[in-house]
Amino acid sequence: MLVFIAILLSMSQVLVKCELKFVDPDIPKYPESVESVSYMLGSMTPYHVPKTCTESKALLVMRHGSKFPKQTVMDKFEKLNDFQNKLKNLYSNNNDAFKALSADSQFVIENIIKWENKMTSDKAKAANDKGILTTQQLAKRWNAKLINMVLDIKSEDIEFISAPENRCVVSGEKFLSMFLTVKGQLVVDKVPEIKNKDIEDNRIKLAKGPKVLKTEKEIEDIYYETMCPEKECDLKTRIRNLLFPDGSPNFEVLRDEITSDMVKTMYLACANSFGYDYTDDARGHAWCTLFNYEDLKMFEDMHDIQYYYKNGYYNNKSKYFGLPMMKEILDFLNNTTTKKFKIFSAHTSNCLSLITGFRLYQDDEKLTIENMTKHNMINRKWRSSFIASYACNIMVVVYNCQHTEIAENKESQEVSIYLNEKPITVIFKEKETCTQCPIEDVKNLIGKLLDDANNELKLVSDENAEVEDTPDKSSS
Repeated sequence: MLVFIAILLSMSQVLVKCELKFVDPDIPKYPESVESVSYMLGSMTPYHVPKTCTESKALLVMRHGSKFPKQTVMDKFEKLNDFQNKLKNLYSNNNDAFKALSADSQFVIENIIKWENKMTSDKAKAANDKGILTTQQLAKRWNAKLINMVLDIKSEDIEFISAPENRCVVSGEKFLSMFLTVKGQLVVDKVPEIKNKDIEDNRIKLAKGPKVLKTEKEIEDIYYETMCPEKECDLKTRIRNLLFPDGSPNFEVLRDEITSDMVKTMYLACANSFGYDYTDDARGHAWCTLFNYEDLKMFEDMHDIQYYYKNGYYNNKSKYFGLPMMKEILDFLNNTTTKKFKIFSAHTSNCLSLITGFRLYQDDEKLTIENMTKHNMINRKWRSSFIASYACNIMVVVYNCQHTEIAENKESQEVSIYLNEKPITVIFKEKETCTQCPIEDVKNLIGKLLDDANNELKLVSDENAEVEDTPDKSSS
């Protein structure tokens, strides 16, 4: 028996040791043709110096950082202050009453009593401190990745374009200031000012959006009312029981004040709290304690269906809003005399429309109110929480590459497109993939996507004639 145990211990040590190892480096790829002869000579193959690439120019599409809520939402948060005060009056000086509550109620109420509402401002929808910090941190990371370009840039090499809203302008300015700073010093004479003054610039302002059902905002409302109707909503009942347990006539009026709309306000207080820094989670995220994982999934679905209809693959209008920006990127790649750095500071809709234009995160099955409310899309690709968060960014980087061959040095341009700082993989020639790809292949791909989109738009120009157009409100 002891021998058997010793063998098991020995085997377990070997298995543990095997988990610690080097990972094979990627082997360079070469064309599958006889022209690759210099790479295919076994041990007699001449040494190939790895290519060296230096970034030469870049184009950024970025959403603003986190912001204060709009005024109507901040007004509703005042009602949450009322709930907090009522709970304080009930329990702060009545320890016996508090201890009589269930453990779940105690936990939630204790947190809400500590809640600190930082989500008030005289500047509704303006960028907040956390949003500015997030933008600056993003700029520092891109500064490190593109340092060679930054060190060789001048003010006149930069073009700054922004949506007119203050949160976009400020986010763009803060990004540029940090992006252009090395060792505490600006590398340019001054941070460039916004170039565009045209608020109808269709690269930024998505001029027309589909009027679906009523308005794009009501998609969110229709979904929520389906999931949490006023007459019978399990979530509303559960929150009533947590805050004001049933059985006491003194709580009846307070329970009635918790409507389905108020439950949504409590969720928005939770969601918005992550745009601020708190010394204690309870002070900031107290309202989050009311919700479980399934509740949060429901609210995430609510946001996703709204943006899917507004800037996703809902119909042949919504899925082509990114075409002007795609054309801008193609022109940027084609033009050898363009600015070294172009930044477009805008909204959620701009990020999502470009993502949709690139045909990313497209589900085989269309997202609808029906299949979302029935939880048929739990494994969907379209997840706006991950692809279009505050400060979401698409960066197109052009590199000048030196390929040291046997008898000559070859120079070429290659392109990487990053979504939220991660390189997007490109497939071409049916089976070859790359994240830093020959510029012509990237241009051909974007050109093909534009051609396909324009051809489809011509075919469906009369489709859904009953769908009206309404101005798109860039409210994100």
